[in-house]
Amino acid sequence: AALRDSGRFAEAVQLLEPYTARNPDYQELALLYYGLAGIARAWGDDDLRLYYLAESSVADLRAGTRSYASLYDLALLLFDRKDYDRAAAYMGSASDDAMHCRSMVRIPVSSSAAVKISEAISSNIAQRQAMMTTTIWLAGVFWYVRWQHRRLRGNHRQLIDMSAQLQAKNDEMQAKNDHIREINGALVDSNRIKDRYVCHYIDLSVHYIKQIDTFRREV
Repeated sequence: AALRDSGRFAEAVQLLEPYTARNPDYQELALLYYGLAGIARAWGDDDLRLYYLAESSVADLRAGTRSYASLYDLALLLFDRKDYDRAAAYMGSASDDAMHCRSMVRIPVSSSAAVKISEAISSNIAQRQAMMTTTIWLAGVFWYVRWQHRRLRGNHRQLIDMSAQLQAKNDEMQAKNDHIREINGALVDSNRIKDRYVCHYIDLSVHYIKQIDTFRREV
């Protein structure tokens, strides 16, 4: 901070940049790049600031956090550069994350960004009616996307439930098959025992018949 405040921006960047190669966790990496973006802003180097904000945003996404500032700043910088498509996409994602996590810090930032977006759009619209039509259309698209998102989430939950039910049925059928195999095994054992008894009975009968035949000859 002292180097930045004293205008020694190149030295500040040279001091901080090596830390990005030391494999810090994603949250630390996001903060580090965001700090470098602040130095680049004070330096007046928007290209370098754009790069650092992009790296910080990627690190935030990989960290899984939904409360951040880098993506907001990146979207505003892109709007300043008239890159409206990417700026709108990034701002929409950042605003959705802020509302999802109910960030009381980021929601006002989102409102400020919305004003910036509105000014950028208004400067390119000649008539008030055209601006209102565009706004209504964007709102319709926004709500349609949210509706589709909720519907897909509902379908996903249904698929998960169906998968669980099918797994339960499969387990039930497997248990029944195991029981049937046990019964078949018992029947096989029973048939084997029955065969032994029949053979034993036949042997006794043959022996008895031989004895009777021998006795008759002796008589």
